[in-house]
Amino acid sequence: MQYSERKKRGKMLIFTGMLLFSIPFTPAQALDQNAFIDSLKASVKPYQLEIPSAAVHQTDNNFVIEQATIKDTDNHFFDRLKLSNININGVSETDTGYNINSFKIKTVSAALKKADIVLSGLEADSFIIPKNGNAKPLDSLPAKKLSIANIVAKIQNKDFLTASNVEVISLLENNGIIHNIRVNCPDFTIAVGSIARPNDIEMLKALNLETLHGNTNYHFTIDKERNVFSMDESRFTIDQLGSISITYHIKLEQDDLSKAQHLGNSAGAKTTQGDALKGFDLANIYLQDYKLRYEDQSFTNTALNYFVAETGLPKETLSALVRSVIASSVQENGNFAKEVDSALGTFLAKPQSLTIKLNPEQPVSLETIEELSENDPFAIISRLNVHVLAND
Repeated sequence: MQYSERKKRGKMLIFTGMLLFSIPFTPAQALDQNAFIDSLKASVKPYQLEIPSAAVHQTDNNFVIEQATIKDTDNHFFDRLKLSNININGVSETDTGYNINSFKIKTVSAALKKADIVLSGLEADSFIIPKNGNAKPLDSLPAKKLSIANIVAKIQNKDFLTASNVEVISLLENNGIIHNIRVNCPDFTIAVGSIARPNDIEMLKALNLETLHGNTNYHFTIDKERNVFSMDESRFTIDQLGSISITYHIKLEQDDLSKAQHLGNSAGAKTTQGDALKGFDLANIYLQDYKLRYEDQSFTNTALNYFVAETGLPKETLSALVRSVIASSVQENGNFAKEVDSALGTFLAKPQSLTIKLNPEQPVSLETIEELSENDPFAIISRLNVHVLAND
């Protein structure tokens, strides 16, 4: 009896062991490669991008897309991006889409309209691709973190711009109501002298502008509950010049909010006001406030001293001339012209900061601003409650 019990227990242990050890080796249902690639292609369409067919290799839940290209269907910024192999790792399928742990791309190159650009060391993690047919700008969540090790832009086969350690953070908060997008570039160099005309080289040297070093960061917020697109912080700093920062809040209808998210994710791809506002209903976009601030880092005095040497005019005379020219451009609005002249006088005497603020009593539609700019440009100043401040 005891032997029989031991035998039963032994069989049970063997069976249990076989069951446990068999679990890791049970074949998992493979991801449908075609469905995943179709969803990947659909996810970029809201951003006016297209991924033509390319060879794809799949190992379990990892994919390699060979020598892919990305086409700009609007063709306003680039024609095609050429990519080295795209390594997509840790893909898992959900009811609504695909979760991706990470992807890596060694190089991305493009021939832009006026420059050639190469990005190297691209890595992204933790992002979602909606299933085919469900891709919308507000649902196509870009990577939570995207990093680019190096960026090199060439003009006329000469290095014009280099940047390193660029990072983009994209996070959904408050159950998806708030979308935060942060862009940070801690170090860039612009070789202005490499493309300058020979006649301008001496001036660039005198102003210490042959080679510019700086950094930049942006913070966009999209509030889907209040339909507000905000530039919470945008700062562009060049060591020799100073820094420019911009903040603003714009209220939009839901359809235009989706387009605004596309603009935020494009991070500067639009190059003109007309391009940026293409497809928007200006009557449904309201400016709530806007601030532009310049903080000087000795450049103003350097520039004034240079032009004093070039013209032979005393510094006070040159400063007064600058004030007069700028103030005369708004002289029809007497009080505002005085405010501008006073602010410029304070700033030129002791350059620290210069700020332009727009703070209308009620939000003003871009359609109204456009109409006023064409028919009564000086009315914009009072309608938008524009003020200029120095050293504030």
